[in-house]
Formats: sequence, C-alpha cells, structure tokens
Amino acid sequence: MRAGSFSGGIRPPETKGRIENSPFSNLSVPHQCSIPIQHRAGTAARPVVAVGDVVREGQLIAADEGAGDIRVHASIPGRVMDIGDRPAHSGGCAPCIVIEAAGSFSGFGAAAPCDWTTLTPVEIVRRVREAGVMCAHGAGIPAARILAPPEGCAIDTIIVHGAECEPYLTAADMLLRAYPAEILEGARIALRALGASRAIIAIPKSLTTALAAIRTALAAHAGPGTVTVRPVSDKYPQGNERLIIKAAARKTIHAGTDLTRAGFAVLNAATVIALREAVLAEKPLIERPITVGGPGIRKPGNYKVRIGTAVEDVIRECEGLVDPAARVIMGGPISGTAVRDMRVPVTGTTTAIIALLGPDHGASGERECIRCGRCVAACPMGLMPHELDEAARQDRHDAREARGVEACIACHACSYVCPSRRPIGRRIDAARTNRQGAIDG
Repeated sequence: MRAGSFSGGIRPPETKGRIENSPFSNLSVPHQCSIPIQHRAGTAARPVVAVGDVVREGQLIAADEGAGDIRVHASIPGRVMDIGDRPAHSGGCAPCIVIEAAGSFSGFGAAAPCDWTTLTPVEIVRRVREAGVMCAHGAGIPAARILAPPEGCAIDTIIVHGAECEPYLTAADMLLRAYPAEILEGARIALRALGASRAIIAIPKSLTTALAAIRTALAAHAGPGTVTVRPVSDKYPQGNERLIIKAAARKTIHAGTDLTRAGFAVLNAATVIALREAVLAEKPLIERPITVGGPGIRKPGNYKVRIGTAVEDVIRECEGLVDPAARVIMGGPISGTAVRDMRVPVTGTTTAIIALLGPDHGASGERECIRCGRCVAACPMGLMPHELDEAARQDRHDAREARGVEACIACHACSYVCPSRRPIGRRIDAARTNRQGAIDG
C-alpha cells in the first residue's frame, strides 16, 4: 500500500540509531516533584490539598470543573511542601504543587481490570475525565473532551498515530512495538466512547517493526469496531492533526474548520494507552513515556518518567550531559522549546528531552533573506513564511492576517530549511501570540 502523505514538509535526518531499539525503562522516582496545575492554554486548576497534607500516589490534588475540565493527580506519594509558581518550559513560571516523596506506592493495575465492553460511553468518558488524561500533543487538551464532542458533532473516524518524524525521537515507535495489543484495545475503547465507525492506526512507513507488530495484534485480537492500519510518509510535521488526517484518511481539513465538526478525532499512541489504563484500571495520568536523547546525553533511551520530575533529575539519571554547554530542549529539536532553567518539570505533554552539542544557529548568525523559496516549498500549509516573517518584523497585523498567519501550525519547518538562519517560525509564533492576546484582551 502506498503511504499517505501531504504537500510540503521536510525530511530531516533521523539520527535515531543510538536508541531506536531501546525498550522503555522506569526512571527512578525523584525525591521531589513539582507538578504543574496549569493547562498549556492558560487555565489553572484549583488545588484541593494544602501545604503539609500527606497524599497518596494518584490522589487528586487539583481540579477545574469549568471549561478547562482539568484534573491533576499526585505522581508520587508524600507530603505537600509548597503550592506556588515554579519554572516552566515556556521560560516564565507556572503554578505547581510540590510534593516530597514518602510512603508506599499504589500499584495500579494489580486488581483485575474491568470489562470495558459493558461500560456505556458516558461511563468511559467519566473514567477518562477523572483520571486527568491529556492528549499528549498540541495544547494538551483533556482527552475526555475529544471523547465527548459538542452536541451536533458526530465523529465518524478516529486517527490513532505514532508519527514522530523529528531527529532523535523514538518513544512513539517503541510504544507501538512494545504495546500493540494495548494500543489496539485503546482504539476500540475510543470507538465505543465516540460511537465512531472506524479507527485508522497511522504509522510512518519506515517503522516497519511497529507496522508488523500492530498488524500481528490485529490478526490475533478480534474485537468490536473496524480498525485498520495505514502507512504514512516519514515527512515532518506528519504528527500535526490536519496533516495526519490528510495522509491517513485522504481528507483535507482546512484551517479554521473544527476537526470534530468534520467528523474526525485524533489521538496519539501515548494518549490511547493512557485512556485505556484509565478505563480498565482507573489509573490517573501520573507518568509520561519520553525519549531522552541527542548527542549531549551520556545514556540516551526511552523512559517512563513521573510527571513533575525536574529536567535536571532526568538528565542526572541518564548519567548527565556529555558537555555542560549542551543545549537542552523539551520536545523535538525542530519544534521543541529550549530549557533555560533545569528545574523545569516534565508535564503531561512532554514528549522528549533532547541535548544538542554545537552552536545554536537559531540564536545567532541571522542573515538577510535571499528569496530562495525553500521556506515556501517546506510549508505544509501552503503559506509564504518569508512574507509572514517580514510582516512580523515590521509588526504589521494587517499584513500577517492577509497572508494567513492563523493557518500556521508552528512546525518551524521554515526555520529548519532557511539557509540564512532566520528564526522565521519563532517570529511568526510571537506575532500570532501577540495578536491572539490583543483579541482575547
């Protein structure tokens, strides 16, 4: 079968060889966790514990019953030491609940799992909501929102994907290879919750072992709902929701069109596994499967890390940095965010911690645009990034809007291919954020 694809995009070197066959291992439980209680979109949950309280692993510690619908749980057992602002990956600070480890662990999954086929869609959504499962990509939308779309929106197709086409990232590949039956079951649970007619498991065509594992699981585990496998291209940014729909279902969803109103729901492999654990074992979201890699990490690999663990603790567990001057990034090296404070915690949407060596070309050495057109060819949304960049530099809102800045998906492919080392993506991000702030204000 020919792999599904989309226009534009880039094919960066994968550089995954050091850890592409690295199975998951559990990182040591940290002495202290700073658990973020603020949604990436800006909504903060309300603490339901106080300083000095003793909490159990998995206990609810903060909740927002309003539009944010956020639930945050203790990732370790212990005592609440502080509730306040702590360093955030954005470079500023965000509210966290700080827990110092003490006591015993819960052992989720020790009891017999429930039979999810006897649960109603409402009960499935309730369990996912109470577990605080977040979509492990984008803005970290609560998964319960995806499984309970607004009235009048009928979901026909679920896309479950393992696309991670940035250098060094291997966690999604390993999830597909290590837990194919669990991913398949999670997809079927999502089908039941949404009443959708089909699920497509989209996997980059180069991940041959993962494709084989999912196909074997499909053959061995019959179940309700139509589930198929679709190879997709290895281009970046294949993991974007609209682009994965284009590649896997051959359907174009234009910018500004809500995915649910178009009949689609998109979940990645980590989210599907988390929602399955929430439904079967009522396990809350307390850990993240991530890649810790790049040439600057002494012991790279795929790890399960407790939410709230500081980046410095993760790197220490991986035997430290090869060079103290290494640049540390949360997320992929193309779309991720530079870590300015090593106390920044792992969140429910962290996909990777990558350490790079050498100069940061995005921070210096910028030259004049030479109108080569590489950014235009790379843009998967068909935009003119060099023109958006110029409008952003001149702070011209009218020009940015006319050129479709709101359609930008912040993939930064434009910056990656620019021979003049212009931080096009970062400037467009800043312009769009400032514009949205003006609208919201």
